[in-house]
Order: sequence, then C-alpha cells, then structure tokens
Amino acid sequence: MRRFFLILLSVISLFLKAQEIIQIDVSSVGTVANGEGKLNMEFVPLEMTSDCLLRPGSYYYLTDDCIIVTHFTEGAFLFDRKSGRFIHEIGRYGQGPGEYSGIWSASGFSEKEKLLYVWEFVHWKGYDIKTGKLRQVLKMPDKKYTIQNPYLYKPGVYLGYANNTTGKTPHKLVAFDKNGVVSKIYPNHEVIELDTKKDGIPINAGLFYEYGSNTYFHAPRTDSLFRVQETELMPYACFKHPKEMSIEVLGETERFIIFKSFVKVQCSIVFYDKKKKICYMDLGSDSLADQYLYSKSTWFQLNKNKELIAVFNPEDILQYLEKHPESRKELDPRLLDLQEDDNPVVMILKVKD
Repeated sequence: MRRFFLILLSVISLFLKAQEIIQIDVSSVGTVANGEGKLNMEFVPLEMTSDCLLRPGSYYYLTDDCIIVTHFTEGAFLFDRKSGRFIHEIGRYGQGPGEYSGIWSASGFSEKEKLLYVWEFVHWKGYDIKTGKLRQVLKMPDKKYTIQNPYLYKPGVYLGYANNTTGKTPHKLVAFDKNGVVSKIYPNHEVIELDTKKDGIPINAGLFYEYGSNTYFHAPRTDSLFRVQETELMPYACFKHPKEMSIEVLGETERFIIFKSFVKVQCSIVFYDKKKKICYMDLGSDSLADQYLYSKSTWFQLNKNKELIAVFNPEDILQYLEKHPESRKELDPRLLDLQEDDNPVVMILKVKD
C-alpha cells in the first residue's frame, strides 16, 4: 500500500510539473495592441579605422558601456557604446605569451565575468574586455563532449553544451571546473533529425540565460526550454511551430520570452507575451524607416538590461533614402552621413515590459 501511495505521489508530481510548462504556439502570431511592448530604438554607427575593419559574419555583444565585435578568425574589437568609437583590439593572434591561436565563436562572451573566451580546442582563454589582456585559462573536459564555450553557472562551476552532432547524443550539459574536471552530466532525451551531408556537423554553444534567480538553457534545433537545477534539467517551456521552422531562444524579461524563428533563410524576432499567452513580431513603431531597418537587421543578443542588439549595413539605409528621401527627417542624424563601405550600424532596442 505504501509503495502504491509513493507511486501515486510521483505521478501527481509529474503531472503538476507538466501543467506548469509554458506552451508557446508560434504558428499563431498576433500584433502589438495599444502600444504595448513597443521598443525604444538607439542607433550606433561603429567607427572604421585601419585597425578595426569589420568583416561579414561577425558576432556582436552589448554591455552597459561597450559593444564587442568578434569574427571567427579575424579577431575581437571593443567599441564605445554611446559614440561607436573604436577603443582597442581584445587579445592578439600569435604563439607568444598571452596571445591566442584559436577561434572566436558565437556566444563566447561571459557577461558575469566580463571575459571574452577564445576556443583553442583543448582549453579556452578568457580575455578581459576592458584591458584586452589574457586573464584566465580554462581546461576543456574530454573532447568527446564537443563543448564550444563555457558558461559560469556558479562560483567555480561552469556549464557547457555537449553538441548533439549525431542527433541522438546521450549528453546535453556538462558541469566542470577550471581544470576540466567533470562534476555532473545532464542527460539528453531529445532526438533531432540531422542531414550532415546537407547541413554539415552542427557545432553550437547553445543559449544560457538568467531570469530571476534561475538559469535557463535552450539547445539549437530543439523545441524545449529548460530550467537548470543542480540535480536535473526541468522543462520550462515548449515551442509548437511548423515543421519547416526552427527556434533559437534569446532570453526572457518579466513579460516576454524572446526568440528568433527561422524559416529557410528568413529570420524573425518573436515576442511571447507570458501575460496574454500570444506571440507577435510587430515592432510597435509608426516610423516606416524604423520598420525597414528592423526588417534588414541581423539579430544577436538580449543582455541582462533587457536590450536587444542587432546590426545592419550602411548600404541598407542609403538604398532606403534613395527611394524615400522624405524619410531623412525621421532618422537619427548620425545615419545621414554614412558611406556605403563604412562599418555596420548597431541597433539597440530596449524591451519595455
């Protein structure tokens, strides 16, 4: 009888947990009503000098006072957030003391530590963004986990996403220390369909973010968002979407879960309203110029200040102004003097709950 009672409690517990999972239906997208959810927009043209020629394919991060730009093989650069002024290069490529010989990968910036990590396949080197100097070296766990970047979970404990390179990798997350010693492995129960001949072998850092006092994780090409606990991964949200669509979570605010949706090469930013339980993609701006730049932008990160960072090329605004010269009065004055071959323009959007 006692055993039956325990089993019943376990079933009830699982049922209650399932009831708490947020169901996000991306197939039904609404619009912003009564001005709710509007975004404050800020534009920052990045200075271009011979020391900071930014390449296509770069990745962008936003802090309280800086903009960080990394390229897979072309280095990392620090800019002033307000003016876009180039400050310095982060790290130096080479084989000498304090130099690096690896690659800068997406999601390599640790907002907690203010360190930018470069991946050298057996370890990570963490560079202080303010000084540009090497501050820390982390040893990687066993290479079978194919972890791209470390995420500081708690003091002395890092998490890494064990890339699902086969579609059915048994591990999802690995907890380890600075010496690469593994303290816990979180199992993977999600199987994904992979066509490695068509898409190659996926290597991705996944997405960790913090909301409230909790840490959350989303793996690429999956439909589940998890809350990370010391003992297990708890399902937190589930995405329902058309088969041809894939999801990439960016983060969360008091009111919204924000993510990117991909359909072939088309990418859209989607806001899930936790209060109204609907999704929408409307910018909430009456400016046609703002809407155009929004549609042309490439999206990267939601930081701890509820700010989205995106970039667009100067030629996009020049082409728009050629067709719509009357829009000059709507635009930030700093956008009116751009040249076609200038560095990209950063667009910062403050999410209002």
